[in-house]
Amino acid sequence: MATMYCVLASGSDVTNLTENQNYACTYADCTDLLTGGSCSNLTPEAMASYAFNSYFQAQNQNPAACDFQGLAQTTTQDPSQGTCKFNIGLQHFSPSSASRSFMVFSFLPLLISAFVTSILLVST
Repeated sequence: MATMYCVLASGSDVTNLTENQNYACTYADCTDLLTGGSCSNLTPEAMASYAFNSYFQAQNQNPAACDFQGLAQTTTQDPSQGTCKFNIGLQHFSPSSASRSFMVFSFLPLLISAFVTSILLVST
Protein backbone atom coordinates (compact mmCIF):
# COMPACT_ATOMS: atom_id res chain seq x y z
CA MET A 1 0.00 0.00 0.00
CA ALA A 2 1.30 3.45 -0.91
CA THR A 3 2.02 6.03 1.76
CA MET A 4 -1.00 8.35 1.84
CA TYR A 5 -1.78 11.64 3.54
CA CYS A 6 -5.04 13.53 3.91
CA VAL A 7 -4.83 17.29 3.38
CA LEU A 8 -7.02 20.31 2.83
CA ALA A 9 -8.01 20.38 -0.84
CA SER A 10 -6.75 23.45 -2.65
CA GLY A 11 -9.45 25.98 -3.45
CA SER A 12 -11.80 24.65 -0.77
CA ASP A 13 -14.51 26.81 0.72
CA VAL A 14 -13.21 27.08 4.28
CA THR A 15 -16.53 28.10 5.84
CA ASN A 16 -16.71 24.87 7.89
CA LEU A 17 -12.96 24.47 8.35
CA THR A 18 -12.87 24.97 12.13
CA GLU A 19 -15.82 22.62 12.67
CA ASN A 20 -14.15 19.88 10.62
CA GLN A 21 -10.75 20.42 12.24
CA ASN A 22 -12.35 20.16 15.69
CA TYR A 23 -14.06 16.92 14.65
CA ALA A 24 -10.76 15.45 13.44
CA CYS A 25 -8.95 16.44 16.64
CA THR A 26 -11.71 14.94 18.78
CA TYR A 27 -10.82 11.49 17.43
CA ALA A 28 -7.09 11.91 16.69
CA ASP A 29 -3.97 13.27 18.35
CA CYS A 30 -3.53 16.94 17.46
CA THR A 31 -1.32 17.93 20.40
CA ASP A 32 1.45 19.14 18.05
CA LEU A 33 -0.92 21.94 17.00
CA LEU A 34 -1.11 23.36 20.53
CA THR A 35 0.93 26.40 21.52
CA GLY A 36 4.58 25.37 21.75
CA GLY A 37 4.01 22.22 19.70
CA SER A 38 6.07 21.40 16.64
CA CYS A 39 3.17 22.41 14.37
CA SER A 40 1.85 25.43 16.27
CA ASN A 41 3.28 27.94 13.78
CA LEU A 42 1.48 26.55 10.72
CA THR A 43 -1.07 28.56 8.76
CA PRO A 44 -4.71 27.80 9.62
CA GLU A 45 -4.99 25.84 6.38
CA ALA A 46 -1.89 23.75 7.14
CA MET A 47 -3.19 23.15 10.68
CA ALA A 48 -6.40 21.79 9.17
CA SER A 49 -4.34 19.49 6.94
CA TYR A 50 -2.44 18.23 9.99
CA ALA A 51 -5.71 17.55 11.83
CA PHE A 52 -7.29 15.86 8.81
CA ASN A 53 -4.22 13.68 8.31
CA SER A 54 -4.08 12.71 11.99
CA TYR A 55 -7.69 11.54 11.81
CA PHE A 56 -7.10 9.77 8.47
CA GLN A 57 -4.13 7.87 9.90
CA ALA A 58 -6.08 6.98 13.07
CA GLN A 59 -8.71 5.47 10.76
CA ASN A 60 -6.07 3.28 9.04
CA GLN A 61 -6.08 5.43 5.90
CA ASN A 62 -9.68 4.58 5.12
CA PRO A 63 -10.54 6.71 2.05
CA ALA A 64 -13.91 7.58 3.59
CA ALA A 65 -12.03 9.19 6.51
CA CYS A 66 -10.58 11.84 4.20
CA ASP A 67 -13.60 13.87 3.15
CA PHE A 68 -14.52 16.41 5.83
CA GLN A 69 -17.56 17.72 3.95
CA GLY A 70 -15.57 17.85 0.71
CA LEU A 71 -12.73 19.90 2.20
CA ALA A 72 -10.03 17.20 2.05
CA GLN A 73 -8.23 15.06 -0.46
CA THR A 74 -5.63 12.30 -0.30
CA THR A 75 -2.10 12.72 -1.61
CA THR A 76 1.12 10.75 -1.73
CA GLN A 77 3.17 13.95 -1.33
CA ASP A 78 4.44 14.46 2.23
CA PRO A 79 2.95 17.76 3.49
CA SER A 80 5.40 18.04 6.43
CA GLN A 81 6.88 21.50 6.95
CA GLY A 82 10.07 22.20 8.91
CA THR A 83 9.81 20.63 12.37
CA CYS A 84 6.16 19.73 11.82
CA LYS A 85 6.08 16.13 10.63
CA PHE A 86 2.82 14.68 9.38
CA ASN A 87 2.47 11.18 10.79
CA ILE A 88 1.90 8.01 8.84
CA GLY A 89 -0.05 5.23 10.52
CA LEU A 90 1.25 2.36 8.44
CA GLN A 91 4.58 0.64 8.90
CA HIS A 92 6.32 -1.16 6.08
CA PHE A 93 6.80 -4.87 6.68
CA SER A 94 10.21 -6.35 6.09
CA PRO A 95 10.24 -10.16 6.17
CA SER A 96 13.95 -10.29 6.97
CA SER A 97 13.63 -8.04 10.03
CA ALA A 98 10.53 -9.89 11.16
CA SER A 99 12.29 -13.23 10.99
CA ARG A 100 15.25 -11.87 12.99
CA SER A 101 12.85 -10.60 15.65
CA PHE A 102 11.08 -13.94 15.70
CA MET A 103 14.38 -15.75 16.15
CA VAL A 104 15.39 -13.57 19.10
CA PHE A 105 12.02 -13.88 20.82
CA SER A 106 11.71 -17.62 20.16
CA PHE A 107 14.99 -18.22 22.03
CA LEU A 108 14.18 -15.79 24.85
CA PRO A 109 12.41 -18.36 27.12
CA LEU A 110 15.35 -20.74 26.70
CA LEU A 111 17.83 -17.99 27.64
CA ILE A 112 15.80 -16.98 30.69
CA SER A 113 15.55 -20.59 31.81
CA ALA A 114 19.31 -21.07 31.46
CA PHE A 115 19.96 -17.84 33.37
CA VAL A 116 17.65 -18.82 36.23
CA THR A 117 19.18 -22.31 36.38
CA SER A 118 22.71 -20.84 36.59
CA ILE A 119 21.65 -18.54 39.43
CA LEU A 120 20.11 -21.45 41.34
CA LEU A 121 23.25 -23.55 40.88
CA VAL A 122 25.52 -20.73 42.09
CA SER A 123 23.40 -20.00 45.17
CA THR A 124 23.35 -23.64 46.32
